[in-house]
Amino acid sequence: RSFGSEQMIKNYLEILLILMIRKGNRRRGIEKPATITSENREKELIEIIIEYMRENITENIKLEELCTKFAISRTRLMTVFKAKTGMGVKEYFNKLKIDKAKEMIRSGECNFTQIAEKLSYSSVHYFSRHFKGLTNMTPTEYARSVKAR
Repeated sequence: RSFGSEQMIKNYLEILLILMIRKGNRRRGIEKPATITSENREKELIEIIIEYMRENITENIKLEELCTKFAISRTRLMTVFKAKTGMGVKEYFNKLKIDKAKEMIRSGECNFTQIAEKLSYSSVHYFSRHFKGLTNMTPTEYARSVKAR
């Protein structure tokens, strides 16, 4: 036996075991842990995207537009956004629109048709259906509940 041969065999077996574990994890979809800097970068990106959506609430923002503007792939955007907010990009944007609509209803400055136009809904009927889908009440019922308080 040459000096250190047992130690070399042990090391090679250890390396083989590590490689086999890593390969098995990749097949099962287990990824390596994210670094703190990448998590911070993703969090910051999502905050910037949300701010952009708030600033452009009166438009119909498409997913492709966000991907182009923020230089991120569609899949990556959807994955990171869902991980950070708990909902999809479009779902979150629709929630922002309905929150803005609630704010406009509470202020009483606009009627439902004007609100639908300002928030880029194709019709007041679509706006009303969308509002009811997210709040479980129509805009009229919401307005009444606000006045009742």
